[in-house]
Amino acid sequence: MILKAYKRDYIWSKHWNTKYSTPKDAKKITKKLLRHFKLSANIYFNTYNTGFAGYSGYIKLPKKKISLGMITHEIGHLLAYKNGQKGHTKKAYKYIYRVYKYSIKYIPTEILFNINNPTLLLK
Repeated sequence: MILKAYKRDYIWSKHWNTKYSTPKDAKKITKKLLRHFKLSANIYFNTYNTGFAGYSGYIKLPKKKISLGMITHEIGHLLAYKNGQKGHTKKAYKYIYRVYKYSIKYIPTEILFNINNPTLLLK
């Protein structure tokens, strides 16, 4: 069974399911997005296949197969928490969608496809 909220996520992120091979690469992108949205969070990697964003400012991501869609979804939750929204409500999805739009428009493809080159993240 797939929740309605996750079907909506799939529609937004179907083109951004690029898998990153290491948590180190995903951490670089996460830090770049957090810096842009002026958020702070501790990033943890666990063995599960799902992500989680906590109210107290932390993100849990899986150790393998981390997609950009998952990263932006969890950062979107942090942005929604900052503005008083919780869960997968329509108001919270406005903040999640804002992070998706930014990542699709402004993260250059050079970063997404050459993530192991650290100089590209400094632009």
